[in-house]
Amino acid sequence: MIKCRGCGRENEDSYSFCQDCGARLAPPAESPLPGTARPVSGFRPETPPLPRACPPVLEDNQRTSVLEKVPRTGSVPVPAIPVSLPPEEKKATREPTTPRAPVALPGSLQTCRYCGAEVSDRFRFCGMCGRPFQLTGRETDEELAEPAGSKAPQPHLAALLRMKEDETPDFCFYLPFGETLIGREMGDLVFSSDNLLSRRHLRIVVDGRTVTLEDLGSTNGTYLRLKQAVPLQNGDYLLIGKQILRFDLLDGASPKDLPEEAANRTLMLGSLQPTGHARLVKQLFYGQIGNEYLLTEECTTIGREAGDITFRNDTSVSPKHARILRQGSSYLLEDLNSSKGTYVRLRAAKRAGDSDFFVIGNQVFQVRIVS
Repeated sequence: MIKCRGCGRENEDSYSFCQDCGARLAPPAESPLPGTARPVSGFRPETPPLPRACPPVLEDNQRTSVLEKVPRTGSVPVPAIPVSLPPEEKKATREPTTPRAPVALPGSLQTCRYCGAEVSDRFRFCGMCGRPFQLTGRETDEELAEPAGSKAPQPHLAALLRMKEDETPDFCFYLPFGETLIGREMGDLVFSSDNLLSRRHLRIVVDGRTVTLEDLGSTNGTYLRLKQAVPLQNGDYLLIGKQILRFDLLDGASPKDLPEEAANRTLMLGSLQPTGHARLVKQLFYGQIGNEYLLTEECTTIGREAGDITFRNDTSVSPKHARILRQGSSYLLEDLNSSKGTYVRLRAAKRAGDSDFFVIGNQVFQVRIVS
């Protein structure tokens, strides 16, 4: 067992990082088992040391198929490394015995998404690569960053947290410097079971501490969560709860021409239609159009229980979710501190700040700047 100098936790001999605090572990000065030894500083054995029994780092979309072939033994075996000794010392050395199998850690096992090692679910850090795998959304920048002494070819400057339905993190994907593609069939992150994603959906560019989102002409678009009121443009798409609404500016006082009776050009009788300069059109699946809502007031409130426009069957919509303010000939969209947030579809590449949320298909992500 290797004792961590930082927190005092005892870790398995095969681990390089502490499972409680993620600090790099110092190699033991003596061989833990008879007949085995670890290379120490300033000494080079004649036979090169064997590599650690740790699967290679794979891309997210390759890990599932490869990890299925890795036997789940409950622990990582420590390989015996032969050491050449001088002749006088070989006589005094007894024959090596069979190494004991490492003791399995209590609790169920989980697979590290970065190096493929199997680690007990009682710990927050992987003992092989030192990365966190139990995310709570409150990790510090140091915990999300690369572990000390990592040999990654590029520094990880940002990360993506995929959120569950209850807005807790599901997994973390580190964004390297440069481009990262997300899609249903092509990209660095592939979600093959999400039919709402396009084949190549989104490009994320990391440059220093700047993260830019660029939609690649996808069918269903990319939605960025509002942090403050934004002006609406003709044809903007809004995501409120599970509702997708299109914002349209109207040229005249009425959105449609009044219907006429075809035979004698007689106007059809009905209540007078209220005048408005803009409307919201509900978008349904398969490109169909739902209800239309005229924006006739200076302030139009959208919610689940109260407001001018209500969606009572959508539990993702807050009681008072958002509002649209009319200022002369322009309109502003403002979120009312809703639990799920209000999103607007991107028209062009846009910068995303730390803790910003965006939605593509059925996936909800949060951007984290870690370096």
